[in-house]
Amino acid sequence: KGISWKNTKWFILIVFVTKLFGPGSLTKKGAIEDYFEALMDQDGKAYMQAQYSNKMIKAIVKEEDYDSKKELYEEYEEEWLDYYYDDYKVKNIEIQDTDKLDKDDREDMEKAFRKLYDYTPNITAAYEVEIEYEEWDDWDEEYYDEEDTVVVYKTGGKWYVW
Repeated sequence: KGISWKNTKWFILIVFVTKLFGPGSLTKKGAIEDYFEALMDQDGKAYMQAQYSNKMIKAIVKEEDYDSKKELYEEYEEEWLDYYYDDYKVKNIEIQDTDKLDKDDREDMEKAFRKLYDYTPNITAAYEVEIEYEEWDDWDEEYYDEEDTVVVYKTGGKWYVW
């Protein structure tokens, strides 16, 4: 007995559809790239989906009294992304170092989210990630090197930026 081609095709289709239509990324680097892409595009939906699972987004909508996810996404675009990330551009994002966070750190993240939104995500892994990238400077009209540290976490089999 082996894995049939028919079952393999279904598995590939399910993974593809989940990646295509659901929030999160299959990799840590993908989550970071999705996050920066959402900032550059000033896309509220992509921004929230780069940071939170569907269940977490639903908890935010409920706790913050939004009428819908769409209203949440639009508010982030209008009140946050359009204001702070107008003409924001980055490229060549590279992971330089990762530091795995322990169970206590993950539990602290879960508790922090629960305190704000009355929902506890199951964070199965988390890393502090040092990244380097090039950021556009409108004044000088050129890219310059930038370094930053972000936290990425895994819940529901997908990676997100904290």
